[in-house]
Amino acid sequence: MKRRVAVLFLAGALGGFALAVQSCGNSGCSPSNCQGCCTNGTCFPGDTDTVCGGSGVACTACQSGVETCQMHICVTGSGGGGPLDDAGCESVPVVNLMPAVLFTPDAGGGFQAVDVFVGSPTSTATSSDFATVELYYLANTFPQGTRTVPLGAQTFQTCNDCVYYDEGCDPNGVNPCAHDYLARAGTLQIDAFVSSPGSIAGSASNLHFVEWNFQNDTPVDGGRCVDVGTMSYQGMW
Repeated sequence: MKRRVAVLFLAGALGGFALAVQSCGNSGCSPSNCQGCCTNGTCFPGDTDTVCGGSGVACTACQSGVETCQMHICVTGSGGGGPLDDAGCESVPVVNLMPAVLFTPDAGGGFQAVDVFVGSPTSTATSSDFATVELYYLANTFPQGTRTVPLGAQTFQTCNDCVYYDEGCDPNGVNPCAHDYLARAGTLQIDAFVSSPGSIAGSASNLHFVEWNFQNDTPVDGGRCVDVGTMSYQGMW
């Protein structure tokens, strides 16, 4: 039976975005050197209502009395990992920070798996959010090359090209994530895949994630949803 890889370990590997104030010197403040937000060439943590932002974008002030800064985004109400879109789902526009790759030679039932973990800008020093692109195939039968995969109403056990999103994970890798999601719509683009030496690269767009019970392989009754506009991924193993 298919099983998920060590999510808690990757939560620790991708999490812990310690966002201390830092000066960027002559190079300026940008997404390449700031995990918080930028104001006048200086990187700030970006986790307060008056100075909010992440991934090196310009700092903003949340609307007083209406919005609060949650996970580096101004959110109306209590919210979750990101602001809500028109469908009532958390909206994470871009996921492309700190990619990591894990190759699992024995993923169960004679299958192998390649998982690319991509950190989200909604992560904080105490809570990790990240997406996972997983290719799951019989050993030594990975389809190499370029392809486009439409993501539909697959389940965890039936998908071979899968995309997950995990939210509220313990950066220390001790406790389980608060919410786990499975992509049920969108497009996964695989631009390159080579099994030896192992490398993978691509992107995904218009992803719609449904909160998922991976043990029972069913949607969580009354669960949340997350929409991700675009994300890119790449890595080697």
